Amino acid sequence: MVELNEKKALIAILVAALVFRLVLSQAAPIWGGPDEPSHYNFIVQLEGEKALTELTQEDVAGTLNYVSIYQPPLYYLANSFLYSPIKGLPVSDIIHLLRLFNVLAGTAGVFLVYKILKLVSGNKGTILLTTAIVALLPTHIVVSSTVNNAPLDWLFVLLSAYFFVLALRKGFGIKQVFLAQLFFGLAVITKFLPLSLLPLVLLFDAWFFRESAEKAVKKLAACIVPFLIFGPILLRNFLIYGSFIVQPAKSISGLSLELFVYDLTRTFAGVWVQEYGVAFIPNYRIWFFALFGLITLFSALGIAFLAWQRRQRLLKMTENALSFKKTELEKREISLVFLGVAFLLSFASFTYLNTSWFFPDARLFFETIAFAMLFLVIGQKGFWKAVSMPKGASYSLSLLLICLLYFDLVLLINHYTVLPQVPWPIP
Repeated sequence: MVELNEKKALIAILVAALVFRLVLSQAAPIWGGPDEPSHYNFIVQLEGEKALTELTQEDVAGTLNYVSIYQPPLYYLANSFLYSPIKGLPVSDIIHLLRLFNVLAGTAGVFLVYKILKLVSGNKGTILLTTAIVALLPTHIVVSSTVNNAPLDWLFVLLSAYFFVLALRKGFGIKQVFLAQLFFGLAVITKFLPLSLLPLVLLFDAWFFRESAEKAVKKLAACIVPFLIFGPILLRNFLIYGSFIVQPAKSISGLSLELFVYDLTRTFAGVWVQEYGVAFIPNYRIWFFALFGLITLFSALGIAFLAWQRRQRLLKMTENALSFKKTELEKREISLVFLGVAFLLSFASFTYLNTSWFFPDARLFFETIAFAMLFLVIGQKGFWKAVSMPKGASYSLSLLLICLLYFDLVLLINHYTVLPQVPWPIP
């Protein structure tokens, strides 16, 4: 009966995820998504020229039409094939049809979150709550309902994470390692942001070489796969532009307290609400973000409490990190640490982008946002356990889900005003 309930809950979450994304994809006006004109123009250009264009200085400067053209081509190549048979239709119809690709990718990503969490957690409540939070995050819904390369990137990162964790759990099977490396490579040629995870992948490779009983040639073949996939793109960029990654010139002259506050506000709000227009939170909207702030703070304290409680076990696990003779619980904890480090690397990359080019959009680290939400749920349980109110986690997380659901409904109702630089309308 418990298994049946879990399946019903999962189906309900996936249906909600699909419906919200599908409705918004068809209801929102064209060009309403993040840099949607630029992403669309790159698809059209790639379909017409059948080749990657060499950028001009104007392109690299990041004009509206070319701000996305410096990105790796996989998403645009895939959508150019979808665009080809429908290019005779009105532009608005084409946009709404192309958005369906990301609706499916975003919903599939939610399912993958569930599959990953099944490998690292034995608690059904934690698994389902985290999956539901990701499914209902308005930023996730907006981005996976419009034309852009992020949802496919998220999907490949999650696929890669799933097989990496599966390899950790199953003793470094060569098939799991190969698939993990394959999807990591595909993620990088969809969007360059996953390169921030390369240190973790290399650390995994070193561990894999030490622990796996496979022949060295097979291990090397598996580990070299992502470099064979994204290497040619990086080499092409270097030969043409003198840089492996071409970025638009958006450097800032200096940092200030005012800029820091603006950036922190917009970034934090962008995690919970769709990215555009959330820097300014007038009137009673501040109470929503005060709630999210408290929940985040409680989770951080809860993680600290749980880490202190398990300090001896964590120290022992660290000392024996290179030995793979571990219990199932230890393998789960190692997998959990793996996901945590993945999020920290992704967030560190976002911070670098923010200080170098000023991109204060939380969606830039959403490829690993599910891992952050997992720790948020675990931290909530740890915090309320620390204050001897174990039921408190159920109340706080239920309230969080209700708020997200409210935001989603408002987003759909006010879809016509969800445009760049327009304050997000909460009535």
